Amino acid sequence: MNELARYSIQAIAFAVIAVFVISRSRKTDLYQFSLILVWLVGVIAIYARYGEGQVLFYSNDQEIHQRIVINYIDFFGISLGDTINFRYIITLPVYLISKLGFNEILLFKYLQLFALIGIYSESKKILISNAVNLRLWHALFIASPVMIFFSTLALRDVILAYLVLFVVFRKRVDHQAIAAGAIFLLRPHLAVALLVGLTSARVFIMIGRRLKIFSGGILVSVMYVFGAYAYSLGTIVRDGFNPGTSDLVFSQQRISQVALNFTGLQFLSQLNEDESIVASSLGQLLAARLLLFDSLIIPATFVLITIFALRKLKVEAIHTLSSFVFFLGLVTQTDFNSTRQNLPFYALMGIICVVNLSRPATNQNPELKATRVG
Repeated sequence: MNELARYSIQAIAFAVIAVFVISRSRKTDLYQFSLILVWLVGVIAIYARYGEGQVLFYSNDQEIHQRIVINYIDFFGISLGDTINFRYIITLPVYLISKLGFNEILLFKYLQLFALIGIYSESKKILISNAVNLRLWHALFIASPVMIFFSTLALRDVILAYLVLFVVFRKRVDHQAIAAGAIFLLRPHLAVALLVGLTSARVFIMIGRRLKIFSGGILVSVMYVFGAYAYSLGTIVRDGFNPGTSDLVFSQQRISQVALNFTGLQFLSQLNEDESIVASSLGQLLAARLLLFDSLIIPATFVLITIFALRKLKVEAIHTLSSFVFFLGLVTQTDFNSTRQNLPFYALMGIICVVNLSRPATNQNPELKATRVG
């Protein structure tokens, strides 16, 4: 049996298990089965095209995850101090299950699939709690093409997108704390951004400000500057040295990079002299955006709604905007700022867009009218 056949059989078996798990719920719908089918076709197609080289497809973080499971854990052992660096929260389960003979990269992708299904299910709950009946077009904003694409990669971003829903939309503190802790172990600066964003939202609401063009501009500016300077502080805490504050914080390149993040086109500020980034040309990157059109639609729609038509989820919207801009202030001081880093915020933005674009359901259960879920 060749490697593709072995890989495909494992993927099919995992998909069947996923179908069995979700089919036990009365709230399952056809779209969830579609997500599993598309994921299955995607992971097999990627392996058929790249083989073992799939770990370098889109992001070499996949190769890092593979090395942690295959080499690092056995060589270095399990140490509490390596919990964040080795991402134990996802690598340890994969490490243990892979000992049964399963492909470790496929296992990482399987975790992403369940996170994708979780995003869809949790989003449904949030929509229902806000008197919105699920419609097909809502899928463009929740379990959307960009989410589906990243679920076929052995990364951590769809998992993070699922966890942030608990931090922002759940009302139970224990749920929020557990999710925030898991986020911190997978991407510490995202957890910090969410905490800063929550504080900012509470203060903004407390002083009775409405998020309009002027006040929104001030909020965005403050959060960006705060995030940019927090990068130096974080480097001191994490690595023990002060990198200093870059003179580029207020440069046109940095500001335009932040602005382009709201259209999913941040790569335009990072093109080299050959008009490419790493191995991707400008044409390839733009073509990818045609397929992953939601990376443009979601943040752009979110900004328009937040400034001009925000009727519901006001605290959550300000929390999301503040966290996102603070996060961009951090990452734009580095060489790493890709669409996948923004994915957790797309999950939040998408729900806020749907709730504010939809008309309230006329037959809504009064018990489900709370803004948050728990």
